[in-house]
Amino acid sequence: MQFNKKPITSVRIRDFIIRKMSFYWSFFNYSKFSMLLYLIQYPLRKFGLLKNGILFVEKRFIRCPEICILDEIFFRNVYCRLKDFEPDERTLVIDAGANVGFFSLKHLTYGCDIIVIEPESENFKLLTYNLKSYGKARFLEKALMKENGKARILLSNSVTHTVVDSSTSRSAQNEAEVDAISLDSLGDLISKGQRVLLKIDIEGAELDALRGGLSFIKKHNPLLMVETHSLEIEKSVDKLLVKECGYKRVNSVDMTEGGLVKVIYYYK
Repeated sequence: MQFNKKPITSVRIRDFIIRKMSFYWSFFNYSKFSMLLYLIQYPLRKFGLLKNGILFVEKRFIRCPEICILDEIFFRNVYCRLKDFEPDERTLVIDAGANVGFFSLKHLTYGCDIIVIEPESENFKLLTYNLKSYGKARFLEKALMKENGKARILLSNSVTHTVVDSSTSRSAQNEAEVDAISLDSLGDLISKGQRVLLKIDIEGAELDALRGGLSFIKKHNPLLMVETHSLEIEKSVDKLLVKECGYKRVNSVDMTEGGLVKVIYYYK
């Protein structure tokens, strides 16, 4: 899969400035730097002087985990580690586990169409608010699972959630029932000629979601970015995509010390 068209000039300039600023400010701490950028740009967005900047969440308070996600996507670029990956208006991005929408926001600035999937209601409200002005995003308040129906998730005190199974610890967390959708059921949303980028970050349920999307994967050959949360899941995802679907594992990024959590890239 190739993405050859270069991003528009304003986006390229923006990314260049951000890279340079993050390099010179790296000693300062990315989280503090991200908050500083937010505070600087918020008044500009609030009064309509900045229409299409990268920042970020127009709300009164940012929770600490959101700063970490912002850091991963805009500064560390953990989801942009392929040299030949150039998203453009021909690209459809499926953002499963969208959180508050940072990944989708970045790709909307390249002109991509977006399908946003997020089951947690508070996150869904925030990502809808953050992305609605772009007009190219479709919002699904659902969990990506093996089949359509219902799923139970555990809501932690942060912005994340975990799918309930028999081994899940339920201490200090709230359980909620949400709508579930399979990847295979999204096939009708793909337009002719679109190339698909599928990002999955669903806190341990990624293997189940992929098993519910084998027909979709084999038909549309998406570029895959999968965040795995254990070595066992990583091996199982490798086996499913490489051996059964004919994909190549082309890169990975360690998200935690020791590499327990990784973002892994696959494509044909």
